[in-house]
Amino acid sequence: MTTSDPRFWHTSKSTHRMDHVDEPDPVSVQIAGTEPAVMAEAARHNVDHGAQIIDINMGCPAKKVCNAWAGSALMRDEALVARILEAVVGAVDVPVTLKIRTGWNADNRNAPVVARIAEQSGIAALAVHGRTRDQQYTGLAEYDTIAAIKSQLAIPVIANFLASGELLPEPSLLDIRDILVGHLEHLHAFYGEPAGVRIARKHLGWYAKDRPENASFRAVVNQAETAEAQLRLTRDYFDALIAGVTPELPAAA
Repeated sequence: MTTSDPRFWHTSKSTHRMDHVDEPDPVSVQIAGTEPAVMAEAARHNVDHGAQIIDINMGCPAKKVCNAWAGSALMRDEALVARILEAVVGAVDVPVTLKIRTGWNADNRNAPVVARIAEQSGIAALAVHGRTRDQQYTGLAEYDTIAAIKSQLAIPVIANFLASGELLPEPSLLDIRDILVGHLEHLHAFYGEPAGVRIARKHLGWYAKDRPENASFRAVVNQAETAEAQLRLTRDYFDALIAGVTPELPAAA
C-alpha cells in the first residue's frame, strides 16, 4: 500500500515500497487517495515502476486515512467512487482491483451499490472486508452481505471464507516462533537498521499478544537497538514458552 500523493513518493518509506526488484509475480500495488486525477497518475507511476496489478483501497478504517476522506471514507460518496474507479481503470493497461467494506456504519451499508459501480467501471476483481468501517476489526463478518454481492456480479469477489466450515487448529508455539523470526529477518533486510528494528516492534507486540509475560517481553525487546539483540530476545522468549518454563527476561531499564 502506498499513497497516491506524489509529494511523498520520494521518501525512504515510499521508495522502499515502490521498489519491486526480485519480488515474485504478480506484483500488486495498493494505492490510497481521494482525487481521481491524482489516483490515475499514481497508478501510472506504479505500473511504470513494476506494478502488474493496481489495487484501490476503499477499505482502510484508520482515522488518519478516513479523516482525509480516503480509504473506507470514500464509500460515503458513491459519485466520487465512480470517478476514481473510471480514472484509474482508464489510466493503465494492467488489471485494477478494489477493496471495500460493507459500508460506513450499520445504517449505511452500501457495499452492493459500490460493487455494481465497480463492475461497471471496469474493475477486474473485488475484495470485500465483511465489516463496516465503524466496526474496525471487531464483530462478526457479514458473509450474507458478501454472498449477496457475489450473486449480482460477474467479476471475481474475494473474501475470507472457510472452505469446509471446520476451524483449523491454532498454530503451535514452534510455528509462531519460526514465522516471527523469519518475519523479523525480512524486516531487517528490507529496511535495514535501525528502521527495521523500529518497525518490527509493533509486530512483536501482535505476535506475543495473550502470551505469558507479554508485557515484560515487550518492555525488554522494545529496547533492543540492533537486529541481533531483537532476534536473540525473541528466540529466547519463545524457546522458553515452547519448553514450558517461565521466560527469563532481563530487567527493563
